[in-house]
Amino acid sequence: MNVKVYHAFGQNFYTKDFTPSDFPSKFEWVADLNLEGNQAEVLERAFHDTNHIHGDWTENESVVCVRKTQNLKNPNRPRWISPRSTSVGDVVDVNGYLCLCESFGWKEFTLASEKRVWRCPRCDFVAQVSYEEVAEIGTPECPGCNCDMDQV
Repeated sequence: MNVKVYHAFGQNFYTKDFTPSDFPSKFEWVADLNLEGNQAEVLERAFHDTNHIHGDWTENESVVCVRKTQNLKNPNRPRWISPRSTSVGDVVDVNGYLCLCESFGWKEFTLASEKRVWRCPRCDFVAQVSYEEVAEIGTPECPGCNCDMDQV
């Protein structure tokens, strides 16, 4: 199964405040994994493989890091910049099924497919961008200012 792991900005442990509209704008895509098993097994394996248990999780063979830097120990395997472990408040996407990591287990959630409004903080340019577009390109960039836009 294709698995994507997203870490909440600021290590948000307050999952009671989480709403689906927080995703993906308040998260950073940190890793891809290719795992086998049913959804419950894949979620637990994704959690395990993106935690510092027996060392740096970016060195786990199942993990393909998204944000990379040079690995001085092994130049052929780039590593994550300042990784933290997957924890409460983070999201794992298993073949399009989004799951929020809770204190005990996982909570599946869905996103509305409608476009969300984004505004440029410098010039007030407004754009409507769908979740799918944000997942593909990241935070929208203002075409006039080339700065990151904010979700309204």
